[in-house]
Amino acid sequence: MSKYTELPVPDIQETEDGIWIPSGDIIDDDLEDDDDLPENFMRKGQSLAEMTEGEKKLPHFTQYVIDKGKYMPMQATANKLPAGYYKPETDHYDGKIYATPKDVTMPKLYDLPNPIHQQVLADINHFWQSEDRYKRFGNVYKRNILLYSIPGNGKTSLISLLANELITKYDGIIMSIDDEDSLETYPKLMQRIRQIEPERKIITIIEDFDRLVKKDYLSALLLQLLDGAEQLSGVVTIATTNHPESISDQYMSRPSRFNLKIEYKKPTAEVRRCYMTKKLSDAGMELTDNVKADIERYVKKTEGYTFDSVKEIIEGIYVFEIPEDEIFKRVNEAIDHHGAYKITEDTSGKIGFNKA
Repeated sequence: MSKYTELPVPDIQETEDGIWIPSGDIIDDDLEDDDDLPENFMRKGQSLAEMTEGEKKLPHFTQYVIDKGKYMPMQATANKLPAGYYKPETDHYDGKIYATPKDVTMPKLYDLPNPIHQQVLADINHFWQSEDRYKRFGNVYKRNILLYSIPGNGKTSLISLLANELITKYDGIIMSIDDEDSLETYPKLMQRIRQIEPERKIITIIEDFDRLVKKDYLSALLLQLLDGAEQLSGVVTIATTNHPESISDQYMSRPSRFNLKIEYKKPTAEVRRCYMTKKLSDAGMELTDNVKADIERYVKKTEGYTFDSVKEIIEGIYVFEIPEDEIFKRVNEAIDHHGAYKITEDTSGKIGFNKA
């Protein structure tokens, strides 16, 4: 005898076990083994994150939304966003606002002896534990950090490290603002997220901050975001830029707009040595005396290099098997006097908040 009873009209049905079937099949009440369940089932109270890819494609209706006194069936809902990266987006056809999952490939994260990493990690961890003190003094519970450096110097690696800790240690979410649309959608989306998850820890990343501040019509939004005008608590905002000198004083003059302004400097000899050692070890290489001697030689020859340039040397030698002299010649010809790859002529003057 079949364990399933065919119903004449496909519909959502409920058993005593609290199992919902969005099809023409219903599970016998005495069914105990989850392995015998059909693929298209959904348990009562099951969240979207717990559903299989096949389930997500089915038209689950789980509750009603009350709109102007009317009841509208609502499809599968989740009571929290799964930890991870999201981009605020607006569907300009119907005006709906979304937290769109962002597919981010995390690079291999190494625990390097970089004091900047330790400073930023310690600052943010202290912030997460300081909510009561913020509220006692009547302050919006927020923290703003500006990371600036020449291109290719490791800001992305630090952000990946922060995001990984937020996700694994705090079950938090990362909001990514990388264009005008995501910036304009962000405050509306965050107001709704805070109504659903008022205590969720969130890091907001604003990439290429200097590009957004050049657009006058975005100034009000950026200032509101940094000043906490929307009273969105429990948020760390990290803005990145390769050109801090192009950011106007209205963003830089008030300490509360950026609580920390940190230059991500080129890696020291200790950091370069640690990175090369871990990279080769992870690749399965035995750290013989000859290999260690090679590392020491590379460390000396990469003095003044950005992190991207160091990585290019290691990959060139060990992945693409380019002779050492040849790869160093290529990289040295491709970088400017700052150690960054040549992209445009350097006319910005010194790194800092004001032009020289």
